[in-house]
Amino acid sequence: GINAEYMGVSSDILNSQYSTPIWKNGILYAAIVSQINLEKISSYLRVRVDETFPGMVAYTVEATGLLASSSHGNITYKLREPTYLFDSQAIVRIPAVNSSNPVVANSAKLIVKTGYDNCVAQNMIIADLGFIGYYYMRVTILQHYNLRLYLVVLLPTNEVLKSIVKVRQGMSSKLDEVNQESAQIKNDALKKVDTEVTKSFLILVFFVVVLLIISTSLAYYINRVISEPINLLSKRLELASQLILSENDVTINTRFTELKRLVRADSMVKSALNSFQLYVPPQVVLQIVRKAKEARLYLKKTQATILFMDMVGFTSLCEQLDPLDVHSILADFMEVMSNALIDSHATIDKYIGDCIMAFWNAPQPVPNHANVACTALMNCQDMLMDLHKMWEEEKFPKVTFRAGLHTGEVLVGNVGSSKRLNYTVLGDVVNTASRLESLNKQFSTSCLCSKAVINQANAISKQFITRYLGKIKLYGKHSSLEVHELVVQSSHPNAIKYEPQIIRYTRAFDLAIKGQHDEALKCLNGLVGKAEDELRIRIQFARSNNSDVELVSQTSK
Repeated sequence: GINAEYMGVSSDILNSQYSTPIWKNGILYAAIVSQINLEKISSYLRVRVDETFPGMVAYTVEATGLLASSSHGNITYKLREPTYLFDSQAIVRIPAVNSSNPVVANSAKLIVKTGYDNCVAQNMIIADLGFIGYYYMRVTILQHYNLRLYLVVLLPTNEVLKSIVKVRQGMSSKLDEVNQESAQIKNDALKKVDTEVTKSFLILVFFVVVLLIISTSLAYYINRVISEPINLLSKRLELASQLILSENDVTINTRFTELKRLVRADSMVKSALNSFQLYVPPQVVLQIVRKAKEARLYLKKTQATILFMDMVGFTSLCEQLDPLDVHSILADFMEVMSNALIDSHATIDKYIGDCIMAFWNAPQPVPNHANVACTALMNCQDMLMDLHKMWEEEKFPKVTFRAGLHTGEVLVGNVGSSKRLNYTVLGDVVNTASRLESLNKQFSTSCLCSKAVINQANAISKQFITRYLGKIKLYGKHSSLEVHELVVQSSHPNAIKYEPQIIRYTRAFDLAIKGQHDEALKCLNGLVGKAEDELRIRIQFARSNNSDVELVSQTSK
C-alpha cells in the first residue's frame, strides 16, 4: 500500500521504511520509499546527550507512540531469531510507554495524555513527573506525508538545582565575610543572592538552546538524506512527463538502497522515452504520457494536410554507387528534410525506403496547416541546395525530390491490432497526395499540390507563385482534380526569375481553354520544359480532335 510501513533487520541494523506518494492531477504517478537507519539516530542522541548535560535523556517517538530512537534503553525487542532478511515478525518496536528506561516510559505516558499532535516547535512544557523531577520539552522535527516524528528531551531537576545550590553556597560564603562589616551590606548581599538565584534559571534557557540545536541538526540530517533526494526525483519525474529529457540530468546522491533503485529506474525510463520518440512521433508520445492511459485502436475525423516526398533516381543511385555511399546520401537527405518538416510542426508518419510521409494538424492542431505545409516544402528545396554543395565536395551526385500535397478530411488515430499499433492517417486525401507525388514524373516538376491546398495557402495573401497544370484524372481515380505546381515563395530572391515563364505559360493555357489554339502555341514559343512540351501536345491534340485541352489523365502510378 502507499502508506505501508515495514520493519527490516539486516546485519543487526534496524531500519524503518516509509513510502511517499507522488500525485499528478489527482492520479497516483509514483511512490517513493524512504528508509531511516534508527540505530544511527539513537547513537547520535547518545553522543549529544553525554556532551550536553549530566543525566539528560533524549528520544524520538512517532505519532503512533512507537520509539524511533533513544539515548537510553532499547527501542526494539526480539520475539525470536529472524528466519529471513526482512522478517518483520521477529523483531518489533517498543512503544515509548513500555520503554525499559523509566524516564522515557513515564514521560511518554504524560505526553500521551495531551496527544503528540498538540506539540509544536514553539511549545515548552516544564513539569515534575512524580518520581524524579525533570524539565522536559517536545518538538515536532519531521512531518512528511505519513512520516511524523517528535523529539523529547528531559533535563533532571536535581542537576539543575545542584547548579543553583552551588551558586547560592558560593554567594553565602561571601555573605558571611561581609556580615561582619555591616548588616545593611548583608541585606544588600542577600538581595544579590536572590538575583543570582533568579539568574540560575537561565540554565533552563540553556536547556532550550541545547534542545533546539539537537532538534535542528537532527531535522537537517533527516531532510538531507531523505527529503532532498525525494524532491529532486519528483522534479525529474515531472520533467519526464513533459518529455523534457535534455534538462533532466540532475544528479541524485543517496545512501538508501530503495532510493538508489528508484533513481536507476528513472534513468532507464528516460532512456526508454528517448528511444521511443525516435520510433514514434514525439507528439504522439507526449499525448500518451499526458493522458496516462493505455493506447488503443481508434480513428477520428479531422482536417489535415498530407505530404509524400520521394527521392528522384534512388533506384539507379543504388545501382551505380557503393552501398555505404548510398546510405550516406540517404542519411543526409532524411536528416535535413526531416528537420525541416519537424520544425514546421509536422508529424512524420513513416519512412518508406527513400520516401517520407508526413502530415499536419494532428495529433496537435496546426493553424493554417496548408500554408505551413507549403512553406515547409519550399524550405526543403532551399536546404536541398545546401546539400548539393556538400555532396559536390564529396563527389556525390546531386539528388532531388518529388513531393505531393493535398488537404482535406481524413481519419487519424491508431490502426493495427491488439499486438501492434501505428498512429497514422487514412482516406482518399492520403491516396491523392501519393498520386500527386508520382504525377511529378509526367510533368518533370518537383512539387505538385491540389487546388484545395493553393486556396488555403494563398487565402490571406498570394504568398506562393504557382502554375496551373489542368484537370488531371489521377491514376486509379474516376474524377479529375485541378492540379497546380508549387514553384517558389513570392518573397524568395529567385521568384523574379520564374515569373516571366509562369506568366507566358498561364497565358497560353488560358488561350487554349478558350479554343484559341494557334495563339496559345505562339505564346509557348521559346519556352523550354517538359511541362511546356506536354501542354503543346495537349493543345495540338485538342485542336485536331476538338477535345478539352484542360483535361488530362495520369499515365502511371
